Amino acid sequence: MNVLIIGKFSEDQFGFHISDTLKDMGHTTINFVPLLEYKSSKTIFGRRVNQINHLVYNNLINTQFFREQRKKRLRRLIEYSKIDLTISTHDFLYPDEVDFIKNKTNS
Repeated sequence: MNVLIIGKFSEDQFGFHISDTLKDMGHTTINFVPLLEYKSSKTIFGRRVNQINHLVYNNLINTQFFREQRKKRLRRLIEYSKIDLTISTHDFLYPDEVDFIKNKTNS
């Protein structure tokens, strides 16, 4: 079974554990990260750049442009994979994205 998992996948996060368990059970998992992934840095400059990226991202995430970009990423993912089940680990999706997944997949 092909399972689309929507969430965060860094170590010790819910999406990571669900994906890992489903793989152990013999399923194929497709991971979708709807948010900007946090990248750690050991330098002060790198940490500041990450903070600025997150500040800009958090202020622009609800704009139409960013929503359309995210929907394009989701569309590409769904077009190249046959999805049998979708699991969202939090309230990451907008209602129109949920409707899109329901209409384009059997999940």
